[in-house]
Amino acid sequence: MRHTALAAVLLLLLAAPAEAQERCTEGQDVAADTHARVYTVKSRWYACDRASARPIRLAGVRKGALARVKYPYAAVTTRDGRLRLFHVRDRSKAAMRIPGRVSDLVLTYDGVATVIAGGQVLRMNAKGEVVKLDEGAITPGSLAGNENGTHLYWIKDGAARSATFADPPDQELAARRAPHCGRPTAKGYVADAGGWLVWDSADDEFFGCVNGRTRGPRFLGSDDFYGATIASPFVALVLLGFSPYGSGSNEVVVYDLRDTAEDDFSGYSAHSWVSQLQVTNRGIAYIVEAGEVNIDGQVIGLPKLFRLDRLNRVTKVDAGAIAEGSLTLTPDTRRLYWTKDGVARTR
Repeated sequence: MRHTALAAVLLLLLAAPAEAQERCTEGQDVAADTHARVYTVKSRWYACDRASARPIRLAGVRKGALARVKYPYAAVTTRDGRLRLFHVRDRSKAAMRIPGRVSDLVLTYDGVATVIAGGQVLRMNAKGEVVKLDEGAITPGSLAGNENGTHLYWIKDGAARSATFADPPDQELAARRAPHCGRPTAKGYVADAGGWLVWDSADDEFFGCVNGRTRGPRFLGSDDFYGATIASPFVALVLLGFSPYGSGSNEVVVYDLRDTAEDDFSGYSAHSWVSQLQVTNRGIAYIVEAGEVNIDGQVIGLPKLFRLDRLNRVTKVDAGAIAEGSLTLTPDTRRLYWTKDGVARTR
């Protein structure tokens, strides 16, 4: 009898990793990037490092919760009025009680989560330390943060407000090989809860797809690319053509990942390096050119901000001392922010 019971326990222990691995690769994404995801399986919520066989069960989270992922962190709101922050790699966590309903949540890759709740803008770091940044007539849905968390924006009394922070430590993430977009040898470059941009080493080609299922357009005709960003079902990037003079060619392209036609995209030939690029989930791209360059490729002009729509119409939005890295969109991509001459701008 003891041997039978011991065998049953061993069987359960051996089966656990396989079950966990299956959960890490199934379900419906709520928030995601190339290395981590928050997802649901039969109304249960999980967070997972894509390379791990051990998902984190997110207890107390229900439908309608806000969730964000910036590897190695994931943040979610819970039904008991808390914000919970998880490190998906080492499984450490932090939490704070929220003063009212949360309307906004943004997250940085060094584990700083910011919310709008109860008329306050609150910022919590990975240690659980909370700072109140503002309070009053804060507009729900207006919170936004740039990629590395140095610029944070919101609307108060109808005007754009901002806070700036020091650069976090650099984080270089190597692209991981995993089957995506129907390509077994693909490496993911950018991803969100709805789609992927991948490179397939077997064919030396780039592909995009929606929800990892539908093969998207091929990205061809460039020596290299940079600045890739995604807001499913759209992805934007800059195709780089090398030249011994100036900055070469810098072609901004926006693809609809639901369309498999290789030549169906919107594009804009930038006059210099593209220093910042954002795309909305309606396929509108916002482009900051670094400024005019001389024959040696050195920037000699001031930055310019342009808007590219799906009909290839290009509009200049602003020009001047636009702060490096300040361009960003709210998570729903409806509002754009940038900083010029030290003042927050929005549209």
